[in-house]
Amino acid sequence: MAAALAGAASMATGITLTKLWGRPDGVGLLPFTGWQLTAGGLVLLPFTLFVEGLPTTISGTNTIGFGYLISLGAVLSYAIWFRGIERLPALAVSFLALGSPIVATLLGYLFLHQTLSILQLAGTLVIIGAALLAQPRPVNP
Repeated sequence: MAAALAGAASMATGITLTKLWGRPDGVGLLPFTGWQLTAGGLVLLPFTLFVEGLPTTISGTNTIGFGYLISLGAVLSYAIWFRGIERLPALAVSFLALGSPIVATLLGYLFLHQTLSILQLAGTLVIIGAALLAQPRPVNP
């Protein structure tokens, strides 16, 4: 529970500060994303080494997996994320994170042939409904 609260607080702080400070002038979206990922990785590195240590072997499957995580799971997804933070209101961005469990659930259903319960489907609808309801409405003058 503490880790979930700390993660939520960290994400809220990151969204707020990114909205407040924006991207530095002259820095493209990909370099900005790269520096964000590098900083986050350096913060996590000592904890990862302490808890997990270095891998004993690295196979071809590991290399393909790392390549996938780096390219699609990190660089592409975070570039889209930071682009969204720049262009969307903070409230809208905060609800985008709720899409992650929906995507994970759908991927498990499609590729791992997992089943979905009625409760999971209801939760998905609640998340989508909440995200839609939270979107800002245009103000009529």
